[in-house]
Amino acid sequence: MQPSPPNGIRLPKANDTMGVRWIWENEEQTIVRFTFVDPWSWEDFLTANAEAGDIVANLNHVVDAIFDFRAGGNLPLGAISVFGTAGQKSLETPTEGLTVVIGMNSFMRTMYNVIVRIHPELKTIVRIASDDDEALAIIATAHLEILDSDS
Repeated sequence: MQPSPPNGIRLPKANDTMGVRWIWENEEQTIVRFTFVDPWSWEDFLTANAEAGDIVANLNHVVDAIFDFRAGGNLPLGAISVFGTAGQKSLETPTEGLTVVIGMNSFMRTMYNVIVRIHPELKTIVRIASDDDEALAIIATAHLEILDSDS
């Protein structure tokens, strides 16, 4: 039997067939992890993003995200449009913080560079990491910088 998720939030089951799954990275619900598993589709991403986004929008604190593509294969067609739109929405949602991306292959890095040329403001909320430890360190450092600038 699976333990109940925090605050009664329905989390995807380990055997979900969706190619994009999300879970809370920590008990404080300050980091949400999206795991992309090949094959996945934009519908999978948009469904998971909307489900998590509905919850994040109702929280009273900022939530950062880790997008883990290590098992995700390649991006489906339409990456510039979908990620550009999702990024713009993140900028407009006060409770959404950084997005740190793990496991980008060379094609994904090229797409990232194109997306931030079209939407340069996304560079303020998207970072790239090589592994979990670096992703968590990037988030922690960003929060320390915010605390330093507030004092």
